[in-house]
Amino acid sequence: MAAREQLAKVITDLPSGVVRWASAPTEEIPRLSSGMPALDGILGGGWPRGRICSVRTDALFSTGRTSLAAHTVTAASRQGLLTAWIDGNASLDPASLRAGGADLERILWVRGPLSFGQSLTAAEEVLRAGGFEVIVVRTAGRRRSFKPGRRRGESRTAAWIRLSRAVERGRSVLLALSDGTPDAIPGSVPLKVDTSRSRWAGTPGLSSLLLGTGVRVEMDGTGVDLETVAMEMLQIGTFRAAL
Repeated sequence: MAAREQLAKVITDLPSGVVRWASAPTEEIPRLSSGMPALDGILGGGWPRGRICSVRTDALFSTGRTSLAAHTVTAASRQGLLTAWIDGNASLDPASLRAGGADLERILWVRGPLSFGQSLTAAEEVLRAGGFEVIVVRTAGRRRSFKPGRRRGESRTAAWIRLSRAVERGRSVLLALSDGTPDAIPGSVPLKVDTSRSRWAGTPGLSSLLLGTGVRVEMDGTGVDLETVAMEMLQIGTFRAAL
């Protein structure tokens, strides 16, 4: 028993959830709705709390990643939940969120441009403050030079691991959107988004009407096609040069 108690003291100093007794009951991961039922379906009920969700793409052009994050932030703010948007590449248009029905008083906007290290440090500070249910981190492209806000000599992978531990402790949902080559984030929930596709009515030119746009989101080999009508896309998250 003494050995068991001594081991328990050591375990308490380790990140929550990493080490546990095998006899302990399995904890069901709490979820937060993305605001899109179809996406919630492949996520197992919504974004998992306490995990980083990496939303990546192989496309060179617009993919709808920002729209997915904007839907989630808008839905959360409507429920009165606090959210934060770490805008590393200075692309967020709050007016679009407001037009979509988001409560901007519930959204903390950390406006860029920010380096990679500064973006992750800002996210850590938000998590340390507590009370934020959803945090979107939009990092800029890779840069070789060291920038304040990132520990000198720390790799990008190590920085993500440090942030993932803070997310786990805070039980928040963190959506990681990256420009350029996406990082491999250990332990994250990976989602892949294909290039957005638009549907038009009428003939090409001024008489054309945008009926809607859609993207395909894949996770662990399972995919779902998400389609949003034109008005919703205009209102929720289709920012100029931001997708």
